[in-house]
Amino acid sequence: MLLLATLGLLAGLITTLSGFGGGLLLVTALALLWDPLTALTLSSLALLFGNAQRLWLFRRDWDRRLALPVVVGAIPGALAGALLATKAPTWILQVAIVAMTFIALLRLVAPSRITLPTSLLGPGACGVGLLSATTGGGGFLLGPLLLSTGISGGRYIATGASAGTAIHLFRVTGYSTTGIIDFSLINSVIIITLAILLGNLLGRKIRTELGSERMRWLEYGAPVVCAALALAGL
Repeated sequence: MLLLATLGLLAGLITTLSGFGGGLLLVTALALLWDPLTALTLSSLALLFGNAQRLWLFRRDWDRRLALPVVVGAIPGALAGALLATKAPTWILQVAIVAMTFIALLRLVAPSRITLPTSLLGPGACGVGLLSATTGGGGFLLGPLLLSTGISGGRYIATGASAGTAIHLFRVTGYSTTGIIDFSLINSVIIITLAILLGNLLGRKIRTELGSERMRWLEYGAPVVCAALALAGL
């Protein structure tokens, strides 16, 4: 239980500080305790509440113009991904999680300098929703997608949280329709959820106190840890 609480705390803290990464860290770690599909379904429940709380914490920075296309685009992707995940063999999901982790790491090592128009947020978010539901790694692409439009700070966190709330809500919806969510593990979900909520609060408190060097270390450190966990899961 201490391990689950620690993972939830880190997931909330990392995502609130850097805008992304906590979800994939949680999924790759849970995949070591259970199978990848169970890790995806259980994490979606906890991350739903975590993103909703983060959206509330940064509600004053929420920009409807940016958030609406992201949310609308993410919904069909999350639903489709949830249905695909339930039909995919376990090893495919696990390999996909590994691949997603390394792609995200490469994206951080060689970040793009291109600024995308906001008109591409919807289609991009659809792909993020699809990847989130099948590999748990969509958040690693959501962050760069939003940053590439030029937003930052609270607007960035709030927009990502609104997208995350929609993605995980419809992930849960998609998983529920096939009856694959293991409610016998609900106690574990509660522990992870409460820890994520605490991580969000801590992240908001210390976010402005971190210098650029520490933020850069966090952005690089999170995917490295994810890669190690994902490889261990193989």
